[in-house]
Amino acid sequence: MAQFIVDRNTDRKKLKQKKIQINGYKMTPKWRVKNDLIAVKEITIVSQELQSNYFRMQFHVAFRKLFRKACDVVESDDATSTDTILVLDEAEKVKRILKEKFKQKLSQKEYRYMWQKVEMIEQQLREKLMFQRNMEFYMQQVMVEQEEREKGRGR
Repeated sequence: MAQFIVDRNTDRKKLKQKKIQINGYKMTPKWRVKNDLIAVKEITIVSQELQSNYFRMQFHVAFRKLFRKACDVVESDDATSTDTILVLDEAEKVKRILKEKFKQKLSQKEYRYMWQKVEMIEQQLREKLMFQRNMEFYMQQVMVEQEEREKGRGR
């Protein structure tokens, strides 16, 4: 496998082919290659700044998905407690990814900021879940009382 280095500090716009060992974050791109482009199977990000930007972008993509789902559940009157639990599980998944994958790659300030964003969504979802469970319990009590009234006293 040939390795190429893209160096943007040079005046020439050509790829340099080198056989060296590079330490950095390795990723595989998900885009499809057309016939006139170079097929890239793996990219290694060496720069800490670019790694940080890449992880920030990945987190924001996952966070936007979580945020949309949470907004749908919190704002919907028809959402059930099962829907809320599913979104809470999604929030736990994002927190686990943030902790395991991004903690070492981001600064402590960025990590705390991202963690707090997910925590706020989790807090809202927990409040919604408690409300939904209270309403379900209340509706169950009302149904039981209605059934007792309809039966009436047996003599």
